[in-house]
Amino acid sequence: MVFVVMTPRWNLLGRMSPILKLYSELKLRIKVRRTLAEYNRYRYPEVKADIVSFSKGEIRIVFSGPFCRTCGFYDYFEDYGVILEKAGIKVEISKVEEFENGAIVLFKILA
Repeated sequence: MVFVVMTPRWNLLGRMSPILKLYSELKLRIKVRRTLAEYNRYRYPEVKADIVSFSKGEIRIVFSGPFCRTCGFYDYFEDYGVILEKAGIKVEISKVEEFENGAIVLFKILA
């Protein structure tokens, strides 16, 4: 016999249940990993993207490689943002920290 415990989506204070919140965050992390795999499939070895950190409301991605910095440097970051949006994650670039062989980009997740 299998028992299924149904938890309400929202509690009395109007907050999302902890289980549903954890599930939503896990789904988001999986989508981000899949979009990174897709991005790297078409742009590697010119540029490679990896997750630096993933926190509430933002994703920090490092872009590295021998890609062109004179023209279209930010296009690489915007391309990843487009891939995220196609996966259903709306983002905007909020900060770019450049270094010698690339950049660390902070994407802010929009509602």
